[in-house]
Amino acid sequence: FGFLRAFLKHHQWSSISFTLIGGALSFEFGLFTLICWSSIIRKSWYPGIFNFQHLLDANLCAATTVLSMGGLFGKLSLAQYFVMVIAETIFSTLNYVLLRQQLEIVDVGGALTVHLFGAVYGGIFSLVSFVPLQERERISQSPHLGMNYNSNIFGLFGTMIIISYWPSFNTALIDGNQRYRGIINTYLSIGGSIIGTFLISPIYNKKKLYIQDIFNSTFAGGIIVAGCCNIIKEFWSSIILGILAGGVSSYLYFVLNKRLMNNGYHDTSGIFYYQGIPAFLGGIASTIFVGNLENWDLDSGKDIKHFIGGILDFERFHYTLNFSGRAGIQFASIIITIFIAAASGLVTGFSIKFCNCNIAYRYFNDSEHFYVSDNEIS
Repeated sequence: FGFLRAFLKHHQWSSISFTLIGGALSFEFGLFTLICWSSIIRKSWYPGIFNFQHLLDANLCAATTVLSMGGLFGKLSLAQYFVMVIAETIFSTLNYVLLRQQLEIVDVGGALTVHLFGAVYGGIFSLVSFVPLQERERISQSPHLGMNYNSNIFGLFGTMIIISYWPSFNTALIDGNQRYRGIINTYLSIGGSIIGTFLISPIYNKKKLYIQDIFNSTFAGGIIVAGCCNIIKEFWSSIILGILAGGVSSYLYFVLNKRLMNNGYHDTSGIFYYQGIPAFLGGIASTIFVGNLENWDLDSGKDIKHFIGGILDFERFHYTLNFSGRAGIQFASIIITIFIAAASGLVTGFSIKFCNCNIAYRYFNDSEHFYVSDNEIS
């Protein structure tokens, strides 16, 4: 993610460094908040024994945070980033524990708990943090807001790394044949999103590719199947979902970005279009696939128990609520995620705005945070 965010021509050091500190802080603090929320929900304090599962959960928490930071890069001071990270970690882990432990939704790769939450939180935070018209104009007119040939190479490098490792991210919480199925579906979906991006991007950019689309829409397929990659039975479904994710995210960025910027909303990395929209579509897809589980071979129990086992207690999952009911909970989790993320982003954004913290004096510039000797950055 750090290399992916290094596309800004004068903000490369800061993008990589703040991704590093934001991820580390969220990971460490997330271990604590996950235990706290789990203990509150279970009404018993966790004994404090860590295992690999806790590290994976905290890693997903860190991914949520660095995703949100992408929408704010270049616009906050270091202290404000710290406040943002701490606040988001508290609320993202609450959402994570509520959905995965209490409601037991199917979201193995975090389409809702990571990508949708992070995009909504970062988008709302950015919207309310820069309300004065003069601040919005100063952001949009900054001479440092832009890319150059070399900075784009960093962004493309980050994209290639993310695409290569996304299947392991989506399947880290599962094992056995579930993992193999999840890996296959993720790769096929990402391939579809690459195709969708290269088909759609030239249509709206005078028959040429737009580099922002290649940065982000190409891995939108990994996001749209993140929640349900282990329960997609037909592999062609993953390809179609990937093409849809890549095409829609590219199209919406072209259609909405300038309009929203003219109305005061600025998203540095396009997290709303490139990650929020595919994550929302992924939530809809997971609802459909969970509801469709009743069409699997329930008599032998091999298919459904094999692919649900390890995520949920199958007997309780199947007998306490039918699959239509589970699909309803899956859909409700989309609304819950949007509500918690929007409310927490709103509160934190206004807190940053009114706590008299110093807004960045030089937007999108490494010299705001580092000693820079490069004469080209002024």
